[in-house]
Amino acid sequence: MISQNIARQTPSTVLFSPSPTSLDGTTIPSNLSEKFTSKNAIFTFHYPFAWKITDTTHTERGDISGKKIQTWTLTNFTSTGSNEGIPVGSTVVEFELRENTNSIDLDSVVTCNMKSISCDDVVINNQNYKRNVEVLNSGVTLIILGTIKDQTILKVTALVSQGDNQSEQVKSIESMVSTFILD
Repeated sequence: MISQNIARQTPSTVLFSPSPTSLDGTTIPSNLSEKFTSKNAIFTFHYPFAWKITDTTHTERGDISGKKIQTWTLTNFTSTGSNEGIPVGSTVVEFELRENTNSIDLDSVVTCNMKSISCDDVVINNQNYKRNVEVLNSGVTLIILGTIKDQTILKVTALVSQGDNQSEQVKSIESMVSTFILD
């Protein structure tokens, strides 16, 4: 379950209605039939059957946020290999796990700016996340989520292209997010 924690509000607001389907004690929306588990088994989530996940981990290199552990890309389309961006009506989600070797805080993982249409703290399955949502000049919706747990940083960046189904694609991302488990 995802709840929004904003200082102006006293009660938590539930952003998504839970599905009756349950697996391992976690509520899983019925459209998410596939389960992903990271190589080190500290991160899991569910995603739709037709989507493709690709390991994009490269050689380890450090930067301000620490040493890269693993990266993946999840898409709902087949790449043509061209550099023209994502097709209309498509979604790309990039996942990144890093060691927090520099002891950075969550505000450094996900930053808010003047383009943010919302930037807030959320709780996903009892884990605090920061979420930033923007609409880029191209009309693409950008959603960035980040959290830190036990010296591990998880950052998720989703790009949802324009199209008749853009709101449905955003709902798919929200459903997947509701299944995030970081152990």
